[in-house]
Amino acid sequence: MKGESDLPRRVAALEKKLSGQGVCSGWAGGWLRGLGCLPVVALLTLNAWVLWKSFDALAADRIQRHFWVVCHQGATDQQRRDAFTELVKAGNREWRSARLAHLKLRRGEFDGADLRLAGMEGCDLTESSMVGVNLRAANLQMAKLVRVDLSLADLSEAILLKADLTDATVRHADLRSATLEQCDLKNTDFEGSDLTEANLLLAVLTDANLQDANLSWANLDAADLRGANLAGANLENATTHDTSFTDSNWWRAVGLPSVIVDRLKKDFAPSGESSAELQKDYTKWLQE
Repeated sequence: MKGESDLPRRVAALEKKLSGQGVCSGWAGGWLRGLGCLPVVALLTLNAWVLWKSFDALAADRIQRHFWVVCHQGATDQQRRDAFTELVKAGNREWRSARLAHLKLRRGEFDGADLRLAGMEGCDLTESSMVGVNLRAANLQMAKLVRVDLSLADLSEAILLKADLTDATVRHADLRSATLEQCDLKNTDFEGSDLTEANLLLAVLTDANLQDANLSWANLDAADLRGANLAGANLENATTHDTSFTDSNWWRAVGLPSVIVDRLKKDFAPSGESSAELQKDYTKWLQE
């Protein structure tokens, strides 16, 4: 029949049309024709892998060049600052030989950065965001950390001698065994932070928020806690020789032995300049 005799010619015409649409258009013609795409797919995959490795090598080279800049004595402060910022973005975790002292890093974005053991003496990090940063055993001596957000940061064993953390947010941070001697901590928010065995000798903590902070075994000798919020703060075994508790709610702290409580009642009852709310709370505590 005519329909049957025309069928091979029609199939051949269809195959010719499909073959003109590209190498892989043969998939429409069936599974066997689809096998012809495999070499092309393999070649594309190989090219993508080579390209990815090239980008990876370039990224590694950039990191090495940035690290050379932060270690090089001849680099300018601007060059070191830019290199440091790029290294943080790249997730660099090695800082022991980097020359970072006295860098001006104001308003930097360093959330989650791994800066453990970094030597950042005298750096200006004013108003920087450093949420969740790892500064374990880092040297921040005399650093300027005014209004910095260090919430959830790891500052355990960090050296912050004479650092300025005025108005900083250090909530729920790890400051175990940190050195905060002679620090300026006015109005600093330490709510929920762990300051176990921290050294706060001569630290200025006026109006600081230490609510629910753990200060057990901390050195608070000669520290200034005027107006500080100590509600729920754990002061078990903390040393408090010559510590000023003027107009702070020390009676809401926990862990203080009775002999120290008796001394504080005598020496640091709310003054006439304290708020009416503080005086009312003190009277309520005496009646409890």
